[in-house]
Order: sequence, then C-alpha cells, then structure tokens
Amino acid sequence: MTGLLICAVAVVVLAVVLTVAARYVAWRWLVRRRVLVVMGDRTIEGVLWARRGGLLVLLDAAILSAGQRVGVDGEMVIDRSRVEWVQVLPWQ
Repeated sequence: MTGLLICAVAVVVLAVVLTVAARYVAWRWLVRRRVLVVMGDRTIEGVLWARRGGLLVLLDAAILSAGQRVGVDGEMVIDRSRVEWVQVLPWQ
C-alpha cells in the first residue's frame, strides 16, 4: 500500500514538473524575437524581451494605429490577459 502511495505521489510530482517545463518552453522561443501583439483595437510591435508572471515586456516598441507607427520610449509592459494573440515576425 505504501509503495502504491509513493508511486502516485511521484506521478503527480512528475506531471507538475512537466507542465511547468512545457509552459516555460512554449514562451521561451519567443523571447528576443520581434512580435506583433494584438489587443482588441490596438496593435503593438516590438521585441519580446521578457515574460514576467502575467506580464510581457517589449523593447523598441511602437503602437500601430490607422497606418501610423508611433514609437514608445523605454520598455512597454503589457498585461497578458489583455492579449488576444501574438504574431512572430520573420527574422530580418
């Protein structure tokens, strides 16, 4: 009985570790890439610099609106819950 309980705990721990690793890897390949972040009526272009908890940090960001590109000074921090989708731009 104890052996079965130890196996069950090991399986749960392994599942948690694999889930956390998969979430990390899923976003890690996007970091340091130029992306378009779409949030409803607003689109932001920039280099995805970091993902910190529920936030995305963009460098060299610009707001794209009505055919205009308005640059933003410094880092732009975006709440991930407001993001509809992210498009990865090709290497330039």
